[in-house]
Amino acid sequence: MDSFIESDQEKDCYNSFKGNEHLGQIGSITHVSEDLWMSIVDWLMKVHNGAELPPSILYRTINIFGRSVSRSTDLMDYDELCQLGFASMVLASKYEDICDLKMNLFLCIPKPDKIEELWKKEELILMKLQWNLTVPNPYYFLFVRFIKFVTSDEKMENMNFFFAELGQMLYGVMILKNPSMIAASALYAARCTLKESPAWNETLERHTEYSESDIKHSAKLMVRFHTGAATRHDLKAVYDKFSSPKWSSVALCQPAMDLLED
Repeated sequence: MDSFIESDQEKDCYNSFKGNEHLGQIGSITHVSEDLWMSIVDWLMKVHNGAELPPSILYRTINIFGRSVSRSTDLMDYDELCQLGFASMVLASKYEDICDLKMNLFLCIPKPDKIEELWKKEELILMKLQWNLTVPNPYYFLFVRFIKFVTSDEKMENMNFFFAELGQMLYGVMILKNPSMIAASALYAARCTLKESPAWNETLERHTEYSESDIKHSAKLMVRFHTGAATRHDLKAVYDKFSSPKWSSVALCQPAMDLLED
């Protein structure tokens, strides 16, 4: 880990994202229950997985969706939130400039069923966010930064993304938290689950700029969700995805019970 080297350009990019990551925070959401939030995010993950979109789009989708919901006081039911979430995913896809063929297949998904309605939702989101979609999210910090100096091991890398995606489901992890803290918490949860020793050290603290005590609470929430994921009948998009050999079947690993007992 101490051999991690980055160019001046990479340092400047990281410093810029780190300095502006507060813009990527999802604000307080008092008019959407945690259960409803989890249901919508789980549905968005199923849509994302089914459309085989790049992983960066998932994180940007949830960031756009969460920030737009936090800036609204309107009460919305499940269907309305699904429409808003789907519009967020289309905006994220346009931002990432996915290919025309994949976009056409993506738009065949039946919700919302009217393209005109989708356009109105997109316009509403852009107005609420003042057209600012270029904000840091956990994917940047985890994929571009943290994983590079932690490991070249595929299983550890997949475990990091497993917990990062689990974290997107959880109020206590997502709301009013900086994206880099969410990414660091996922990294810590992954290391605890794979029994890396020590789970956190000075090198990790220096590169992430978080102490173990800073991230332990969010990591515990992620691990606690992991402990019950196998027996749930709902909210299984992340668990099912990462149970696949494609992702080293990391979801099937024994949860880090030691962290919960700490």
